Amino acid sequence: MDHTAQVTPILAQTLPGPGKANVGDEQLMDGKSYNGLSHTSLLKLGRQNDGWKDITEKLKKASKGMKIGTMIHGPDFSLYDAMSALELMDPKMDPGMKQKNSEGKEVDFKHLDPKTVRMDLSLPELIAVMDQCLAFYVSWCNGQTLCHTVLTCVYTHPEFLEREGIPLPLSAFMHCLLKLCHMVRNVVMRADIYEEEDFTANVFGFELDSKTPDLKVLMSLEAAMVEFAPLSDRKRRKKSKSTTDNTNSTADKTNTIPALQTDSKTEAQALLKRGVHSRLEFIRSMWKMHQALSERKAKEASALLNQTEQMLSTMRLTQKLASQTAPGFDPLLPRLIVPHIPPRVVKTPNSLETTVYFISLLKHLKRTLILDGGIKTLEDTIEYVKGVSVECPGIVARSHLLILLNTVDDLMGMGPMTKQIRESFFRFCPGTFRMANADADMDVFLDRVAKPVSHILRLFCENRARQRRKIGKLLLDMAILQSDSTVLDRRCVREMQESGMDLHKSDTPYRHPCFGWVLDLTLQLLSHHIQLGFELELFAPREYAPCLWYLEYLLKCRLENSSFSKQPVAPKWKKKFDQLVLKRQMEMKSGSIKSEGGGSARSGGGGGGSRKKRSGNRKKAKKNSARPQVTSEIILIQARKDLARGTYKAIQGLLKTGVLSYPPPPFGSEKLSFQHRFAEFLKVPQPVVLGYEDYQTFNDLKKTNINALTTAAHQALENAKIMIKEAQNRAQLLPPDLLRCRQLLKVAVGNSVCNLMIRQALQKPPPGAKKPATNPTLKGYRVEFDITTHRSFPMIKLVKAVPKP
Repeated sequence: MDHTAQVTPILAQTLPGPGKANVGDEQLMDGKSYNGLSHTSLLKLGRQNDGWKDITEKLKKASKGMKIGTMIHGPDFSLYDAMSALELMDPKMDPGMKQKNSEGKEVDFKHLDPKTVRMDLSLPELIAVMDQCLAFYVSWCNGQTLCHTVLTCVYTHPEFLEREGIPLPLSAFMHCLLKLCHMVRNVVMRADIYEEEDFTANVFGFELDSKTPDLKVLMSLEAAMVEFAPLSDRKRRKKSKSTTDNTNSTADKTNTIPALQTDSKTEAQALLKRGVHSRLEFIRSMWKMHQALSERKAKEASALLNQTEQMLSTMRLTQKLASQTAPGFDPLLPRLIVPHIPPRVVKTPNSLETTVYFISLLKHLKRTLILDGGIKTLEDTIEYVKGVSVECPGIVARSHLLILLNTVDDLMGMGPMTKQIRESFFRFCPGTFRMANADADMDVFLDRVAKPVSHILRLFCENRARQRRKIGKLLLDMAILQSDSTVLDRRCVREMQESGMDLHKSDTPYRHPCFGWVLDLTLQLLSHHIQLGFELELFAPREYAPCLWYLEYLLKCRLENSSFSKQPVAPKWKKKFDQLVLKRQMEMKSGSIKSEGGGSARSGGGGGGSRKKRSGNRKKAKKNSARPQVTSEIILIQARKDLARGTYKAIQGLLKTGVLSYPPPPFGSEKLSFQHRFAEFLKVPQPVVLGYEDYQTFNDLKKTNINALTTAAHQALENAKIMIKEAQNRAQLLPPDLLRCRQLLKVAVGNSVCNLMIRQALQKPPPGAKKPATNPTLKGYRVEFDITTHRSFPMIKLVKAVPKP
């Protein structure tokens, strides 16, 4: 039934006609009155002018005939756009919001307070101005507008920045700061993964010092750093007379700060000079570092990162020397750029928060540089980028990460994406893929795979809060790839059967080399979709058990798929594969195969070489017949599977004891909630989507003994701890993987302790009884779920309940 057609005419009557009272032009912030008119006054006015009609009762009657989960909306309605259009009264999301004591005033540089704009700054005031500008820069990188942050400093505007008499270090610092903002904005715009809450790219027509040459800015910075350099560096620089002459000529054109006209030998004065010098060196290193990263110069960027860290540690020692107030800032200055923006004071980070931001940024950029030369395969690249994404780096670090990947044309300097995907296919299924690789359509298929893989790498660089929505779009691409890969695999199977290979034997090679690889990638996306639900706190506690049960199913499918594909191939099958591959190659390149064969047959040395190769192949065949080596990735998958199984079994044990109980859902049912949670999984044909009936069949608490639940939870959690410890001992793990292992181990130990308390309650008989109770109760305890230790796996805590007074 189309409810939209019934309601649309009613809504159309609510709009005021021409010449009638247009009371909706100006809306106040309280949402209760319009142009000073209350809701009842509006209704009376509507009845008089026939412009407004109350349709509340009609909408209530229409809603009674609707089921849970249905909604009436127009054809062009989007829930995502409606959510984005809501005014949250958040300064970062709603830059035009009106705050108290922010009445508009006429702003002009001529009417600025003389105390605000001063050129005779002391050293503590100079340090305070630099620190405040860096704090505003951090606020801008965290999503605030440029007008309300960096541009509230008077010295960043050309009217004062180019004025004669401005101190040299202040002028050099501001020029470099604007250059840094210009570089960061270009990096973020180039990556194009920012959301409205991440970054505000609009500079409202302000030119970020684009007219000043970079060389001129570097020369002014160098001259200012020479003036404030420590004594050891100053003596070293005096050896070059040309540098000294250039410095003196530049200093004569500008007024020096009065505090520096006499060389003070006190320790405080030297420390102040050191603070100014460190900030000049820091802003220059930051600018050049971002420039090197954007140009993918890893070695130069790494050296600048270390230099920036050293300057940051020096800045921390001199932060207390800054004056309490920083001159040169006015919140009304944004109105010079955008007159309609109301002035407001943006909450800026303090000195400690600013330092923490820069430390975090440098740490994430260091981990980004590990990709250059430290990781050689596509699978490791995906896992590493996924691990970096878990730490939620800022938009600047994520943009540099995506630029360094340079996904399609050249993946981290290792070659085209198609080349890396082909090698990944060989590693995933080393036996059967040799034959599939000789297919004429394989190159076309790899080109199709390259685009979704680059989108997956881009996905892990996106904002974590937006990744679930974009996974749904990627699943449509994965469904097409599953269909295309199935066609290629069927060709291989058909040729195997035509060549006389019996595919019904136990040692038959894996039949789905291409489909298995695509399925593994699909399972990673589905598992990530569920884990993001825990991280973003989208699941209610009553949904933890079914979501963990489904996560265990996906991880189990991935383990089985990986174990089947990496089974060793018997020597007899290898000979068959060689014959089939040679047949395909001769069909594609008949001339080249014949010439290569003739050349090797003529020379006697070639025959001996072929015998050596054959003997070597036999030795390799014996080695390959052994069990395939288990990688650290497989161990972590097994650990997560066991942890998911042990956790949801422990939750079921708590439900069985009665210490944990959930009221019936206020809207809908558990079945409807289950269907909504996993509706996205219907977009792909494989893996098979499990329904609510499957969950009830495997997890019927009425038919399950509590001893069986606690025993299964204990075994799974113990296996998870063993696997995590084994993964920690592997040398291949990188810092993000080591951090995740520690977090997983804490969750496994905590949930194991909770399950142990249930087992101990089973063994203790109740008061007055000789045998333990079949369904014990943990009186005086309540259950809490902690998702701060690991964002994807809840930790169960049994806390003693405080009696109500």
